[in-house]
Amino acid sequence: MSGRKTAYVKGEIFEVYGEGLCYASVCSNLPADEVEFRMKHRATGLATNHWELSKEKFKDGEPNPSKCEDHTDCKHYLFEC
Repeated sequence: MSGRKTAYVKGEIFEVYGEGLCYASVCSNLPADEVEFRMKHRATGLATNHWELSKEKFKDGEPNPSKCEDHTDCKHYLFEC
């Protein structure tokens, strides 16, 4: 996985590994509500930051959230704005 990694406390994983104009993907071992909070409050340099946890599945059909293949304690989250 590549992307910006942000760890606030040792052992925490919060990685935005894909981000476009309308969708973003996050890998994290944090609870879903904390992942949502961090996405809504992170500095992006964009005029607006209205990321919401998507009700859609990932493009490959995986559910949202879904298991991470690289880190067994993490999940992948899909966001949209």
